[in-house]
Amino acid sequence: MSIPTNEIALTSRKSLKQLKKLASELSTAIANAHDIYQTLETTLAELERQGLIHGKGYWRERKYFYVYSPAQQGKRRVFRYVGCDPEKIRTIQAAMHRAIEYDELIGQIARMEIFAEQCSRNLTDVLRTLRDFGATNSSNALLRHIDTQPVAELRIDIHNRPT
Repeated sequence: MSIPTNEIALTSRKSLKQLKKLASELSTAIANAHDIYQTLETTLAELERQGLIHGKGYWRERKYFYVYSPAQQGKRRVFRYVGCDPEKIRTIQAAMHRAIEYDELIGQIARMEIFAEQCSRNLTDVLRTLRDFGATNSSNALLRHIDTQPVAELRIDIHNRPT
């Protein structure tokens, strides 16, 4: 069963139109991703500027607030007495919330970098395929010339194989 040539040409035209449409949308999508990345970087810098406290808070006797930082490799966790001043406690808690938000943004940036790397590899493959198609297409004249030349008949004797 063979597909008529006009159907192949029609399908090819549709595919090429779709490819051009996707390519025109590509620069906008990349610019949007870059803007999101820049926004995340700016937000990280702002959070750092405002101050971060990586740690957890707890109350002792429902009156005194303490913060303990997570243990670092080779170091013990650090306990810090904050006191009972409500304003100071709110400031410390805000810094702890900023640290949580900061860590979440770092995760988003890491995922975005992985995604960008995958997209870059995929686009490289697409460009390589299109370049190969272009190289093949430009050499079609040579291939047509070769196809019109008579080819010597090739005979293989399967009974007289070297052992």
